[in-house]
Amino acid sequence: MSSAQPAFGGMFRQLIELGVVEVNTVPLDARIERRLKEFWEIRPVHGAATRAS
Repeated sequence: MSSAQPAFGGMFRQLIELGVVEVNTVPLDARIERRLKEFWEIRPVHGAATRAS
């Protein structure tokens, strides 16, 4: 079954290259960026005083 994954990936890539399938990653990129920003804003900074010295 593990050999099916690379075959599917190769076929999927060909469909994208032929323009049959279009993948729009902008909404996903924006969602990931927003989640990372939230994570960094609420994350406590440990050892900030020791790094400065």
